[in-house]
Amino acid sequence: MSGAEIRFRGGQELTKRLDAARAALRLPPARPKLLPAGSAAPFFFERRDVDAIVTEIRKRLPEQVAALEDRAERAADKRFDLLGYRELDFGDDIHWTLDPVSGLRAPDRGRHAVPYLQYEKVGDHKVQWELGRHQHLSAMVRAWRLTGKSKLRDAALKQFRHFIEHNRYPRGIHWTSALEVGFRALSWVWMERLLEPKDPAREELLREIGLSARYLENNLSTYFSPNTHLLGEALALYVIGLCCPRIEGAERRRELGRSILIEEAEKQLREDGWYFEQSIYYHVYALDFYLHFHLLNERAATPLPDSVTHRIELAAEALRCLGQAGVPARFGDDDGGRFFDGARNRREQMLDPLATASVVFGRGDFKTSTGLTEEACWLLGARGLQQYDRLKSESPAGESRAFEASGIYVMSSGEDATRVVAVDAGPLGALAGGHGHSDLLSLEWLHRGKPLLIDPGTGQYPDAVDARDRFRGAAAHNTLVVDGLDQAEATGSFSWASLPLAAGEMFVAGKTLDLLIASHPGYERLSPPVVHRRSVVQFKDGLLFVRDRALGQGERGLDVHWRPASEFRIAALTPDQVRFEDAGGRVLNFTAPRSAEWTREVYDTEASPAYGAYADAQGLRFAARAELPAETGVFIATNSLEASAESRPAKGAQPAHYLFDAPGERTALWFGDEGQAWTADGWKTDARVLVWRSTDDGTVEIFAAGATSLQWRDEEFLERGKGTLQRLECRLRKDQLETWASEPERLRRKALKKALEKLQRVVSS
Repeated sequence: MSGAEIRFRGGQELTKRLDAARAALRLPPARPKLLPAGSAAPFFFERRDVDAIVTEIRKRLPEQVAALEDRAERAADKRFDLLGYRELDFGDDIHWTLDPVSGLRAPDRGRHAVPYLQYEKVGDHKVQWELGRHQHLSAMVRAWRLTGKSKLRDAALKQFRHFIEHNRYPRGIHWTSALEVGFRALSWVWMERLLEPKDPAREELLREIGLSARYLENNLSTYFSPNTHLLGEALALYVIGLCCPRIEGAERRRELGRSILIEEAEKQLREDGWYFEQSIYYHVYALDFYLHFHLLNERAATPLPDSVTHRIELAAEALRCLGQAGVPARFGDDDGGRFFDGARNRREQMLDPLATASVVFGRGDFKTSTGLTEEACWLLGARGLQQYDRLKSESPAGESRAFEASGIYVMSSGEDATRVVAVDAGPLGALAGGHGHSDLLSLEWLHRGKPLLIDPGTGQYPDAVDARDRFRGAAAHNTLVVDGLDQAEATGSFSWASLPLAAGEMFVAGKTLDLLIASHPGYERLSPPVVHRRSVVQFKDGLLFVRDRALGQGERGLDVHWRPASEFRIAALTPDQVRFEDAGGRVLNFTAPRSAEWTREVYDTEASPAYGAYADAQGLRFAARAELPAETGVFIATNSLEASAESRPAKGAQPAHYLFDAPGERTALWFGDEGQAWTADGWKTDARVLVWRSTDDGTVEIFAAGATSLQWRDEEFLERGKGTLQRLECRLRKDQLETWASEPERLRRKALKKALEKLQRVVSS
């Protein structure tokens, strides 16, 4: 530790001991004073606008209102839906320290002595913490506003008082995490704002908010968890300082929270917009934090620096791009909670922030990406909803994009963007890698608002629950596993011994297909070392091809895992294909070359749609015990057509070759090494990747990437001596030639057309 960290942590420990001593002497906690009421403080909306917002929410979102009312009614009856759990029972007299899943209770000790990370002593602390966030209380107060049922308000305040009585500061599990204190305080801020101006409960809430603010100021996660923990704590300080000016020290805390959030924006949001912990779920957390922060700064007439505003917009833009198919991929940990409404914690609700961001940044494409939510209505207020209505929806063409700083690659099917492949080809994580998974080069495939190939989720966090390692391990993801090992060695629930960095070697966003070649060194720790290189080709008509190579020496056990969405079940197994189907008629068809070396196995497994929730699922594994270098490839389609595949692995200067035959079409791919000339099947080139396709109607297409020369038989396609051409694409259909190229002036169009005409004749014969 640095001297600064030692002083910081020492100060925190001293505060803990002093607070414990006050409690031992039966002295009340040192709450900040409440100052006399002054002028109205900024918030997302003014009190006089509440009725107008309520009217808009009722009119626009009747289904969300009904769902909120139902949840509030059950919470009032002490039946709770938390994380992925349903109908949790904490007892008629709520036992706030109970984990009803394990049946264990956290001990009633000073906060510094509560072993909250020891599952065998307290259970899963996330369950107690989630209830202790009191988001269900703010939901009950919102439901009272929207329905007029005063019993919901009364029940919320009764549970609030019960919590204060049974979780007196500084004792118990609910005072062990500054982030949880921050979340709870923000729930109370919302309750205070939504109560009637003369409601005496507002004073009770402000006193407890003040105590929480003092705790936060003295227990920031500056060194312990400088990630979303620090962001959430800083935001809570800022909100309390800005919106609760009657609490003594409000201005100091407001400026402290603001300075932290501004400073952390450039640390935690990469220059491509993605959150640095390599978790989509935590990216949404960070985006939520910063959208709330941005809006309140606007209300307070203290605009953020342009650099921070730009990062927030980039974060929203990254989420929009990933969610083009209607749902985003979800690499990394799934926390199970949400910042504003813990019930909206499923994959299909991860695009929620874009509704608010559409107005903040005037982006019609953000508006198109998701629907309006209750949260957005409260945040934007009546005036913001008018801006939302005036904003013209934009439906941009499908966008394939490389987010190079984070290593996230998005490959869209084309103009309608109904299919999206997302590949994680970046770092395993940040800091100690706590929320990253061993999922380097794993991909997800999404189609029309539903996942096809998935990351199976998180399960649970405690290392005493075997789901932690099972769900974050390499074998749980759509990637290659060497000798049954993870890509890094886990050293605890939230740490890895190393953080291997995947690297994109080539990315081409084309007209007819998208191509990604990437590799990672996670198995270089083996002796001799092994490198995994993956090539992903998504054709715009929906066919997906993935090639995996294990580079190195010696004999190794190799497994390539595929995880269909949990709704899919095996429907057919033939020598050429493995077909999965779901009850709705969706199909996933895997076609792989027949091989004596590679075996196939369909196995039973599980997925975790939300933290603590599990669903039965099936997986597909291609396995081999092979001498390296070794490779395999598979074609994946969303139709049930019978097809076959052939392959010829790379050998010396000869490229790897894969051929796919299906009714009405044929697809051939060649993969060479960078900068190495090769000759095969009439082709003479040094292209890194070459593809040709033909269909029964006579259409022929060619794609080449990374070539300085390209020749078929005696026809030369490119002007030589002018460097490497990133991309060449062409299509001959009914004597009409179309071309797309990174340097179109280098194309020899006459030779190109002549060669394609010859190819047509060869294919048809």
